[in-house]
Amino acid sequence: MQIQFIVETFLIVTGAVILAAIITILALPSVSHFLKLSLSFNIISNTIIIVFLLAVTIIVTALAGFYPAIVLSRFNPGGGCLPQVGLLQQLLHLQP
Repeated sequence: MQIQFIVETFLIVTGAVILAAIITILALPSVSHFLKLSLSFNIISNTIIIVFLLAVTIIVTALAGFYPAIVLSRFNPGGGCLPQVGLLQQLLHLQP
């Protein structure tokens, strides 16, 4: 059950990283022109960018996925609905 939360988080983080890379590629010429600098973002030829994006994806997935996976896998929704034995005995004794 824990793997589901981690996979969901991984897919969301991967989508966010891809979207961020696309926005960066599209916005970089405007930012470069505005700042009057020669900026480039060539993701294919620069392997350090690929390594960085993979590292960010793995770290964010680990930080955002493992905690909910552990907490929610231990959650027992039926446990809160059952009355305690002491309370049940007290209510039964109060009935006429």
